[in-house]
Amino acid sequence: MKASETLNVGRQVSSKTPEKLPKMEYSNEVPIERFPLKCYGCGKQRMIKSRCRTCNPNSSQRTDVASNHINAYTAQTRCPRLTLIDITFCGEKVRACADTGSLHSIAGEKMYQVFKDKGFIFQETTLAMSLADGQQTTGEAFTTQVMIEIEGRSALTRFIILPKVKGNRSLLETNFLSSAGLILDVKNACWYFWDNPTHTYPFGEELDTPS
Repeated sequence: MKASETLNVGRQVSSKTPEKLPKMEYSNEVPIERFPLKCYGCGKQRMIKSRCRTCNPNSSQRTDVASNHINAYTAQTRCPRLTLIDITFCGEKVRACADTGSLHSIAGEKMYQVFKDKGFIFQETTLAMSLADGQQTTGEAFTTQVMIEIEGRSALTRFIILPKVKGNRSLLETNFLSSAGLILDVKNACWYFWDNPTHTYPFGEELDTPS
């Protein structure tokens, strides 16, 4: 038999044993090309341009310190979202803030002055107060009762006065709002009586001097 024979398709098939290809070895280690730090001005190795004495001779003598300067300004604006309601007592009209988070009705500085002018009798007491930051403090306070009129309706209300506080606003507590039947509609900036929801009253605008 010959070493090879031709098939009818014209392709030769060798009967020799194929030679083994040389074994190739592969390495998992891939060299990592590192880019050394250098000044992009003069190319000095291991140096940045801001500290390069060649490109910036005064770099070692710089003593300036970067700083930010902010001008802060304050401005007083009127807030239409305050729930201010006009109340009347002893013929005097005062604009008070309906505070659904308050447990006591507070007479502001102006309201306290009207009390004194009208000859109201006060009872002295010591009041424990919790501030907005959680701290508790005690202070001297007075209490008195007065008939408050709102849009033809009246309710007897107990007020707390802080005689040493200046410029504070009069507050109406939740119990007063409930006894007077007031419903606050903050979304529409108005209020109404619970038994007459179709007749609404707009919140008052903030005054330059708190009541």
